[in-house]
Amino acid sequence: MIIFKNQCKAETIRMLRNPYYIFWSLLMPIIFYIMYTKVFNTGMENQNKWNAHFLMSMATFSVMGSSIMTMGIRLVQERSQGWTNYIHVTPLSGLTYFSAKMIGQSLAHFFSIIVIYAAGMLINDVSLSVSEWLLSAGWILLASMPFLALGTLIGLMNK
Repeated sequence: MIIFKNQCKAETIRMLRNPYYIFWSLLMPIIFYIMYTKVFNTGMENQNKWNAHFLMSMATFSVMGSSIMTMGIRLVQERSQGWTNYIHVTPLSGLTYFSAKMIGQSLAHFFSIIVIYAAGMLINDVSLSVSEWLLSAGWILLASMPFLALGTLIGLMNK
């Protein structure tokens, strides 16, 4: 269990240190959010509702894109650089390795959701009840699981 916990921690730290992840999964959704809620005049009847709806959309965009692209690309890079050969000689099983990757990615997703939600609160004063914030974050994380599996399958393809 200690090996699994340490591997999850290492995967989360690796994810948050990745500049491409930071740009594409954190900054781009926030930039899109600013563009579509502040720059472009949407003419929505209820602008506050639109701001909250689009905030959830950008959080989902961040999590889904990173599930497929970041997870898959990292697996391909690790395999091409021989990293997985080193993993095979450690006491870490394949199941533990991939599970830790998925949990580390999910923890990074949770961090992304918090950052994007905070941006929405600061930029447009989006206010929801605590249960709405938590439920929406939970649903987004739950919905990312099939995409994490898809990213893993893409990363494990031979060509």
